[in-house]
Amino acid sequence: MRGNRYSVPGELCGTLVEVRIGLDGSLAIYHGEGHLAARHRLQSASAGWVLVPEHHRILWEQALIVERRDLGCTRRWCNGADRAVQ
Repeated sequence: MRGNRYSVPGELCGTLVEVRIGLDGSLAIYHGEGHLAARHRLQSASAGWVLVPEHHRILWEQALIVERRDLGCTRRWCNGADRAVQ
């Protein structure tokens, strides 16, 4: 909007939203049947990204899922032969 990007909650990523600019300089983002998803203060075009960290929490949780496995018996190659490391 006007050269900037404003965050919405992560679960709305990729969905169609409606943006309304208020006379008071607010920017409201709605989804579905008029449900308010986010509200921001309208920023100058140089602001770039306007973020609410909580909006991205679910996306970070999904991106940072790490496989967990037992490392008790990891094999390493040492001088051409492998050996179990306890």
